[in-house]
Amino acid sequence: MALIVLAAVSIIIFIMIHLQPGNPYANMIDPSVPPEMVEKRLESIGYYDPVPIQYIKWVGRLLRGDMGYSIVYKAPVASLITKALKNTIVLSAASLIVSTLISILLGLLSAEKPNSIIDNIINALCFTGISLPTFFIGLMFVKIFSLSLGWFPASGMKTLTGNLKGFKLFLDMVKHAALPVGVLAFTQIAVITRYIRSAMIKASREDFILAAKARGLTHRKSLISYGLRNSMVTIITVVGMQLPVLFSGALITETVFVWPGMGLLNYNAVLSKDYPLIMGITMMVAVLIIASNLLADVLYVVVDPRIRLTGEGDENAK
Repeated sequence: MALIVLAAVSIIIFIMIHLQPGNPYANMIDPSVPPEMVEKRLESIGYYDPVPIQYIKWVGRLLRGDMGYSIVYKAPVASLITKALKNTIVLSAASLIVSTLISILLGLLSAEKPNSIIDNIINALCFTGISLPTFFIGLMFVKIFSLSLGWFPASGMKTLTGNLKGFKLFLDMVKHAALPVGVLAFTQIAVITRYIRSAMIKASREDFILAAKARGLTHRKSLISYGLRNSMVTIITVVGMQLPVLFSGALITETVFVWPGMGLLNYNAVLSKDYPLIMGITMMVAVLIIASNLLADVLYVVVDPRIRLTGEGDENAK
């Protein structure tokens, strides 16, 4: 199914990009070049080939690891994406770890005493995070924590004017990453916390929680020791569902904070109509999302062996 989805995505991406008006090669051609030479060059690179032929050639190059050549940056698309992808992964992974840990904590606090003051405050914050778009939260973070308070830099990945090395460079990069990571984590916490809260409240009504309380455990300890463990499938499911949102949010956040990742690279590629770069970035994001969903399916079996046993039972029944 993952291969089928990836093939369908590649077709949609290719068709939509090639339906865009204008000639993407116009900016890289010297106006003094005779028109007949321009036409000859466009014909040699396959610009006038039928769309199906262009698609087959493109897929063939992708399978060989060739994503094409950037029109604007005049460099291989694969090298540009590789460099930007590292920065995006750093940003996304940090925000995913922070948001998951905080969401588990907030979900436990909400589930411990539903409809309490703490629960209502957490729910209000979650609804706020769900309602506000990522770019607006990013702009508010810049206004409050950078311009008003001066705690963190407003943009970039590191200080360009300073010659920092070693641990000082690491701290400088952490300061620059604080705001974009905070924006992405805030939007993820708003969603994940709600699901964890519901899963923990449901688990609190199960017999194994009552049995744990009968053995002398408090309600909080029983939720942490047994409720959280039995809610891991839900947590993995929610995190897996949020990964596409996380990647798309990272693309927007990187543009707001001028973070040199896939988002900023994609933004510049769209503005300059750099078709090979746009298609390469979109395909890479699609591969990452599909791979993350496959990873979530594998983790289901790891945290809950009953899923594997159920599948084996269904096969034996057939």
